[in-house]
Amino acid sequence: MTEEERRERAILISSQRILTQSDFEQLKLLEMKKRIQDRRRNRSEQSIPNNKKRKTISIDTDSESDDDEKKKIQSEQKLVNK
Repeated sequence: MTEEERRERAILISSQRILTQSDFEQLKLLEMKKRIQDRRRNRSEQSIPNNKKRKTISIDTDSESDDDEKKKIQSEQKLVNK
């Protein structure tokens, strides 16, 4: 059923009969489901722009150059202390 058909049917039903409390509850549930689905769609579209995968960046914290510098500083301190 398209959206126009649904609207026409809703107008027809609401004009021909009195809606009960359970009818209003069903309408509220349908509206809530629509909102939730729209939010989920929006979040999924925002999380992956243009359907591209995210790139991972790795940071090397244990580089050899840092170790070499530390060893040099330690050796210089030993020489100064002697």
